[in-house]
Amino acid sequence: MDELARSFRETAESVVPWFMSQMPTMYFQDTDRASQLSHLRAIIAAKSSGRPLEMTLRSEDNRQWTLLRPGNRPGVLAELVASLPTDLSLRAAKIHSSRDGQLVLDTFEFGEQLPFDPNDPRQAEKVKATIAFAASNGADWTQQEIERFFRNCTQDYTLTLTPLRICKHNALFRKVSGSDGAMVELEPEADPTVSRLTIAFANARTRTMIERVARLLAGHKVSIHRAHLDVIKDPPHGSVTLLGFVIQSPDGTAIDPRSDLWRGVHRDLARIKWIDDATLRLTERHVGLELIRAEAILGLAHLVHQVLCPSNPYAFTHDRIHAAAEENLPISKAIVELLIARFDPAKPLDDATFAARAAGLHADIEAKAPVEPNRTILHTMLQAVEHTYRTNFFLPERCGFALRIDPKFLKNDRRPENPYGTFFVHGRGFDGFHNRFLDIARGGLRVIRPSTPAQWAREAERLFDEVYGLSWAQHLKNKDIPEGGAKCAILVRPGEDMTRCVKAFVDCILDLITPEPETKKLVIDRFGKPEFIYLGPDENITPDHIEWIVARAKRRKYGMPTAFMSSKPNAGINHKVYGVTSEGVNVFLEVALLARGIDPRKTPFTVKLTGGPDGDVAGNMIKILHRDYGANARI
Repeated sequence: MDELARSFRETAESVVPWFMSQMPTMYFQDTDRASQLSHLRAIIAAKSSGRPLEMTLRSEDNRQWTLLRPGNRPGVLAELVASLPTDLSLRAAKIHSSRDGQLVLDTFEFGEQLPFDPNDPRQAEKVKATIAFAASNGADWTQQEIERFFRNCTQDYTLTLTPLRICKHNALFRKVSGSDGAMVELEPEADPTVSRLTIAFANARTRTMIERVARLLAGHKVSIHRAHLDVIKDPPHGSVTLLGFVIQSPDGTAIDPRSDLWRGVHRDLARIKWIDDATLRLTERHVGLELIRAEAILGLAHLVHQVLCPSNPYAFTHDRIHAAAEENLPISKAIVELLIARFDPAKPLDDATFAARAAGLHADIEAKAPVEPNRTILHTMLQAVEHTYRTNFFLPERCGFALRIDPKFLKNDRRPENPYGTFFVHGRGFDGFHNRFLDIARGGLRVIRPSTPAQWAREAERLFDEVYGLSWAQHLKNKDIPEGGAKCAILVRPGEDMTRCVKAFVDCILDLITPEPETKKLVIDRFGKPEFIYLGPDENITPDHIEWIVARAKRRKYGMPTAFMSSKPNAGINHKVYGVTSEGVNVFLEVALLARGIDPRKTPFTVKLTGGPDGDVAGNMIKILHRDYGANARI
């Protein structure tokens, strides 16, 4: 016992002074004394036994995890967040590294946090201090607004942050409140070797965003010394996630806000919420490949899948097309560079130069791509660029990668009729198409939600076939009215947020059709005509989606925002409420049964519904069948 006690004491006498001098001041401010002692005990125990500082400490209720690791480096935070449980909701994070870089100590809290309590003297005092600070520093923030802001905060946030930091957070909060966007801010720190980075994300998953930001910063070789995560409610819109980081450039200095490094980091952070995981992984595998170019490579790959898959679904799977684009990355990058040059708003490539460069690239593919299927894939990716009329590539806050393409590009024996216009969008967790057969055409927007990767793969093989077939059927159905037929479908990967995908898809379509001057100057138009799109709600589109779509079209200054989506609450007839489609189907059903000698009001009959009662048509059809035929209708 004496030997053990002496060993622990000797280690403690070495570790404690080091810990007190090397851990940052913020650690002692936002970590209670009991937790500090717990962390020290764990470190001393590891040091005494000669074990590395690789430990995970969990609270008894599993709501708090503290991860200790030896040494700080770019990417370590992303690795730690990736190791956290995915079935627990991350509510807060506190990330600290020692000044000498020998220890990383990260604490993550799960579950619901205690809300702000105005009756707690310490919290009430913080409100008063913030009001006084705002008044004395000329902040455009009234006492009533400050009190309302605190009501949406947590106790931990209120007690931990200073009035200065709360005022700065509020400024970012107000800029993203009610939206789905992000705001990024870089500030100098008292320590001239580091910078403070703050990001406000509207309606984002906390665990996902801190991991994504950490991965992005690691990709830019930026070190994270401290980090903090907080969530503030934003009723009725949702919530705002605030991520704060103390960071350092690769050369060990503060981030220069005028540098190329910061311009790249800022550009990527502003869009990180909307970037697909496959794009992030691609950039991590290839140092120097920019996020926006990787996104375009994979976007083109997903588009050509719809061209090549019908000819050979085994040779041209998503995975094989991805692999071909990556194995021939110099050519893939050259194809994207040609797209960029063609639609560069500063100096777009003229037709003759574009044609010459495209011909040269086709020749390079033949000469440099060693395998025939790869050559076919790369040629088709280049043809996609040749058939593109517009892209939103140059919009800094776009929610996905969108193209307005010549419909001939997707034509084949199964799609013999040539549509008027086709739009393609690739985004985080989804692909989507809008297709119409006349300039003025109407058709529903549906969301396809497979529950397994295998189902998703099957649906991906026929995504444009479904859009084409439904829009052509709608066109034939509309033969006696001026409007042509259209259809819109979004295929969402299993586990992805459907609402986020719907918003991203719709906003990307608006990128390509809005007359808003700030957007139009960044979208080169090689189609040459204004376009109007008219949507209607279809599978998995909710009333909230409808309201958001119309509001977003109005905010984006689309010419006829209220006509952009039908079935708006308090505007016209909601066909879902009245079962308009089902009523029409029922008329055809009765006529068909009578033609077969079955009187449905007197004779039992059986109906098979493909779908389910949660769908609009099937759900209303069940009610109508019971209303008109009672027990005779057997479903």
